Amino acid sequence: QVRAHHCAPPIVPVGLRNPAAMAAPPMSDADRLPPMIPAHEVKEQKRLDDLRAFRQFLVDTRSVKCLMKLFQHTAQHEMRLDNPTLVKDFLANYQDDGPEAREKARLLAEREQLRARRAELEEEAARLEARQEEIRRVAAARELWQALAPDGGAGMTVGGLFARLCGARKEVALLRPRSVAEAADAVIEPDAFCAWAAWLPDELRA
Repeated sequence: QVRAHHCAPPIVPVGLRNPAAMAAPPMSDADRLPPMIPAHEVKEQKRLDDLRAFRQFLVDTRSVKCLMKLFQHTAQHEMRLDNPTLVKDFLANYQDDGPEAREKARLLAEREQLRARRAELEEEAARLEARQEEIRRVAAARELWQALAPDGGAGMTVGGLFARLCGARKEVALLRPRSVAEAADAVIEPDAFCAWAAWLPDELRA
């Protein structure tokens, strides 16, 4: 029994059962800092990151596809790359088929539809205004007929209309135009008078 105790490992408290950890010396502030990176490595990494971001920008903006089509265009038409107007001529006719281009085409088509719709509405508004003006003029002509016609409703002769407008005195009758004198007994219907009076010039209707 004594021999078994001599062979057993020593008793260590629960919180200190890693003797290696107990033997490790404490770390200094310098040991806790990350390792220093040379300045040229930092610059090189920054350059690589910028190149990677620029490549991704070219891919996202579909510039890479545009450049590929430019080279295909030059090869297909056997054009020289040192042509000063090559890029300008190519971009003038280049049509992108990406999401932004499709959205632009959709907006342009929608704009044309809205323009056509606006033109239709303007024409409809002009027709309604003309109709409203016609109704207003006819109403004013009917009021004039009611004021000129003796009984307000039946027809009236040309001579009677002349007398109502210019007077029935003898000297006025002498100045009556020949055409009015010849058609003095002709009967003017209310609708015909209103249709004629409604479209008299504004200076005569005032």
